[in-house]
Amino acid sequence: MTEQQKMEPGPSYNVDMDEISIPDVEGKFNNLTFKYSGWKGFSQNGHAYNADLEHEFRMLEPVRTPTGRIAKHQPRKSSIPHHLTLVGYWKAQCIFRGLPTAGKIDELKHRLRPNMGMPMIQELKELQKKLYEQYEERMEIATRDWEAKKRARREAELAQTKELLQEYFPTGVTDNGSQNRIIMVKLGAKPQLHEAAASLGLASADTDHPLQTFFLTVGYTIIGRSQAIVNRKLESLKKKKEAKEKARIEEKRREAERKVLEERRNYGRVVNASAKGSGPWTVDGTYSVKFPYIQKHYCQGDIQLTLQIGHEETKNGVQMYAIFDFGIISGVMRFETKESAKRGQGKTSDDTAETASKKRKRDEYDYYGWYSDDPYDSDNRTPTPEAFYLSPAERPSLKSPTWSYRWRGRDIESIICVDSDKKLFEITFGGPAGTEITGAFGGDLVPDGSEFTGIKTSMAAPRVGSWSEWHELNETGYDRECAHRWC
Repeated sequence: MTEQQKMEPGPSYNVDMDEISIPDVEGKFNNLTFKYSGWKGFSQNGHAYNADLEHEFRMLEPVRTPTGRIAKHQPRKSSIPHHLTLVGYWKAQCIFRGLPTAGKIDELKHRLRPNMGMPMIQELKELQKKLYEQYEERMEIATRDWEAKKRARREAELAQTKELLQEYFPTGVTDNGSQNRIIMVKLGAKPQLHEAAASLGLASADTDHPLQTFFLTVGYTIIGRSQAIVNRKLESLKKKKEAKEKARIEEKRREAERKVLEERRNYGRVVNASAKGSGPWTVDGTYSVKFPYIQKHYCQGDIQLTLQIGHEETKNGVQMYAIFDFGIISGVMRFETKESAKRGQGKTSDDTAETASKKRKRDEYDYYGWYSDDPYDSDNRTPTPEAFYLSPAERPSLKSPTWSYRWRGRDIESIICVDSDKKLFEITFGGPAGTEITGAFGGDLVPDGSEFTGIKTSMAAPRVGSWSEWHELNETGYDRECAHRWC
């Protein structure tokens, strides 16, 4: 119906950013050259008058202790501003004050110290005023020239744009194809496009690209001989955009259905492979998690939340742990024995840590973690508390489906969640052979008691030792990482 063409972008001009270059204004006093510039103002040999020399002298003084003695540790020489090390700077300050300029840098400083508050001499004030007025005159002339060039450039760009539009929309052509022709021009490709179109009696409107995405944000100006033709094109582009969005939603729905079917098939395989009956369940494996609070408030989309449960045998007993990734929080869960969980209800982590580490002073250790006397010593750890050692008979089962755990982890910005292990939460295993879970979770980002559910989709357990990060996810680790982050 219509012919769609795109005008190629021409050379871009940003007149408003063009610099107005004004040469420095020079003047003489006592055979010395002084300058006035828009950057430094009134200066001699590149140095301006400084009325606050007291501050400069303070920067050169050694740092002292509260008792008045010179401190052992002084700032590096590189921290002193470079201009304070130049003889020319101190000479210029003497010249501005009418003081002699003979001597080395220390002599100049000695001469200036009792005259720090001395104002600029009157002769130089008058020269400064004279040079400033000359500079303002040059600025006014340069600004007028700049504005004239800007107008000329804008008129030239407008004429060029009109000339191009006349090629696409010639006058006196009455055939149907020419009357219904439209063009789409990238926004910013041609200056004064709307103004040029209006001066030629054409209609124009801006719109997004019909296939625009997050990564493709290109806009267009549509131009035609009448507003009705432009509106028809806008409606056509709108329908294309709606169709694309509808196709995207449908594809997303099909993908979600495919994932659900795959998850159910995996769940069926896991159920068949798991031990059944009233004995201990084989709960090790990967669980696909649904967490309503997180998915509603944070992770809106197809973000996979997982929890991997594993057991590890040591010479002191068996430990059950989990590696979890809940989108905004990830970390380690460690399950406690039934008796320990009963004793730990209502107690703080410090109470539990005191029982677990009687051989050390209580204030030397953080909860279940690092020896805190030296926060940067990574070799001093407490032994694993007895609360985490399970007996061979202690496993999730039909008779014992609910287990207590503590967690440590990091938020989405990889910052350690401090004191998260002070609270005890529970996970209940259910379904065929314990292949389904229902648990409670809480922390700084999630209200305590927030429920999550999951089904076992794989027998793949975490790698051995993957829970060892637990020892680093505490307040000492947080302080250490903060020190490294800001140093």
